[in-house]
Amino acid sequence: MKKQDITICLTDAGCQLDMIQQFLEKEDQDERLILLKKQKCCLLEKLHMIQKQIDCLDYFIYTLKKENQE
Repeated sequence: MKKQDITICLTDAGCQLDMIQQFLEKEDQDERLILLKKQKCCLLEKLHMIQKQIDCLDYFIYTLKKENQE
């Protein structure tokens, strides 16, 4: 895979430039996989945080609708 294609893919995956540079500098596939797994964990943490925020909004909407029906 070309460096340009890797850079585009990692940028699309939300990677910062310093992480992309680290990835490109590493030749060991295991080290590259570790970097990718770290990025995945960061994205999952953000996803879970956003899901919690959505759940809070859903509950608030539910509560407001319930109050209006009473």
